[in-house]
Amino acid sequence: MAYGSGETEPTKENERAAFWNSKITEARRFEETWRDRSQALVEKYRDDGMDRQERPFHTMNIFYSNVDTLKSALYFKTPKPKVSRRFKDGDPVGRSIAEVIERALQYQLDMYNFDSTMRRAIEDMLITGRGVVRMRYDPVVIEGEPKRIDITPQPIGEGVFKFVDRDGTEYTADQLKKDTRGIFIEGEAEDVVGEQSIFCEYVHWSDFTIEPNRVWDDVNWIAFRILMTKQQLIDRYGEQTAMNIPLTYRPDYSYNTENEAETDRAEVYEIWDKRSSKQIFVAMGHDSILEENDDPYNLMNFWPCPEPMY
Repeated sequence: MAYGSGETEPTKENERAAFWNSKITEARRFEETWRDRSQALVEKYRDDGMDRQERPFHTMNIFYSNVDTLKSALYFKTPKPKVSRRFKDGDPVGRSIAEVIERALQYQLDMYNFDSTMRRAIEDMLITGRGVVRMRYDPVVIEGEPKRIDITPQPIGEGVFKFVDRDGTEYTADQLKKDTRGIFIEGEAEDVVGEQSIFCEYVHWSDFTIEPNRVWDDVNWIAFRILMTKQQLIDRYGEQTAMNIPLTYRPDYSYNTENEAETDRAEVYEIWDKRSSKQIFVAMGHDSILEENDDPYNLMNFWPCPEPMY
């Protein structure tokens, strides 16, 4: 599988992790000038430097005022979902389905602060030039009922039967149960989705990395940075793996220069690779893939986010 200018993603686990670490580092280095300028703009917008109290009384932060005015003009209130049938024919089932979807969308918007998410992204766009939001699917998986395996009795002699399932596996009589539907055995309990939520999530401008390319349609991979403490790494990946993940995060700003090198978080990147249709998790400085999933959402355009706002 070719990437970029003749590059091929390795097949070995440790080499793949190094490959993605290298691609992310190169992409962030490509935007290094923009990131430095963006951090300076954020500090100018916040205007909370140590010299603030020493300025003349009449000094005013026009940059903050302009951004605040534009932010209000671009986003006023929570949108109202509107779902309708594509073809306006006599279809009561289609009309009912559209109404159910519309109400579900309205319910999801009511379950979290959608306005705050959008205002943060718009603020990033006005200050740094790029605002990013993503969609997050959050299922609650619970343990369901034991799986029912139907059993078929097969005669092997006069009054003698063997009991097999659909795959031909044989069971003894003491393993069998019987109800109105016939003979069966209970398999392992199956996990089922008890509740599902879909919500829009704000992505900080410094946590989004994109493959350098000409236009959005040409982009092959994007990555979201997740900052995780050592305990969070242990909870998700186990203690043995977590102990080998370096804490590489360095903040973009620091008010205490003496402790600037200290950190308590690792940089885990959630990569969405369009060419392989995979979701890949890697940690900076770690020599193996943490997680890898086939396309988890099956969306039409693969990405879990719309094109960033510019």
